[in-house]
Amino acid sequence: MRIRNLAPISLIVLLAGCWQSQLPLIPAGEADAPPQIVGTYKVTNEDIGPDGTATVKKGKASGTFDFESKDPKGLVTKRLLRFDRLSGEWYLVQSQTVDAEKGPGQANYRFLKIAGGKVEEYEPACDSTEAIFPGVSVNNGDCSFENYKALKAAAQNRLKLSLEGTGTELSLQVTYAK
Repeated sequence: MRIRNLAPISLIVLLAGCWQSQLPLIPAGEADAPPQIVGTYKVTNEDIGPDGTATVKKGKASGTFDFESKDPKGLVTKRLLRFDRLSGEWYLVQSQTVDAEKGPGQANYRFLKIAGGKVEEYEPACDSTEAIFPGVSVNNGDCSFENYKALKAAAQNRLKLSLEGTGTELSLQVTYAK
């Protein structure tokens, strides 16, 4: 599944090698609020360069944030975000596109590195590395998660392997700078 412009933040999420779930899986009790995440960002898409702006605000629901981006042509994308800290500056972000009539859509997941007024959004690969966890289905490079436990285990494992440089990739997609 490839969705462009996560706003991108997508901060966030959308992909080739998509991580997804039918329902949002990060529970409010596990949600984190990254320091200084609220604000306005200049968006740079790794494929196309400068790509507009994005704003993150505290959401109405517990543990959520509202994301709104505007590309250079004026196209607005709205998302509902929830963050789950994995380690240090690294977070898993749950992103749902918000439709004015239908509300939040399917949950998608990406990795974020948040530091010094900058957010880097990474797309995780999906392969046999995730298939070992109960509750994870792998289909044509897309991962689907049945529950939070499976999602968290796969995310922590993918980040660990990526940081160790084992060839298990996280692919930089978008950079947000304040």
